[in-house]
Amino acid sequence: MVDGEDVSGTLVFDFQQHFGECRLRMGGVAGVSTHQDHRFKGYSRIVLENMLRWMYQEGFDVSMLGGITGFYPKFGYVKAFPETFFEFTVRDVERLVPTGYSFVDYEPKYLNAALRMFRRNQATRTGPTERDRRHWRPFRKGVTWGPKAVCRVALDSGVTPSGISSTTTP
Repeated sequence: MVDGEDVSGTLVFDFQQHFGECRLRMGGVAGVSTHQDHRFKGYSRIVLENMLRWMYQEGFDVSMLGGITGFYPKFGYVKAFPETFFEFTVRDVERLVPTGYSFVDYEPKYLNAALRMFRRNQATRTGPTERDRRHWRPFRKGVTWGPKAVCRVALDSGVTPSGISSTTTP
């Protein structure tokens, strides 16, 4: 703060990060920013140094962030994982319908099943991030995270959640 005004800040999200069969507490760093009138005065450096100290005191095992490539290496951050994404074409999803699956809008009652499938599918992989179930909500999608994704659940003929698909609204 400068003269009572917030000029620089960041957010830290508490995630579980998969490293093989191990899960570590990961601080997901986002929104590192300084108001345009206060840039190049070292405020982001102070914020990040305090953030790293706080995460250490709070017991985070690791922290990760995305952002300006030339800025963060001085804080020890390096490129660690390739970008990944999942996408389903309408044609691929339509193939499930004749096999007895139906698709319904996501509702919170499907969260436990979705998390079980995620954990089972990611159990031995390195890199997947698991959000705390208290903060789970359908994703936003795109460069600005503006377009809201439509989250759908595939139900088999026994009406049990068996998969999640995501498409973008027009």
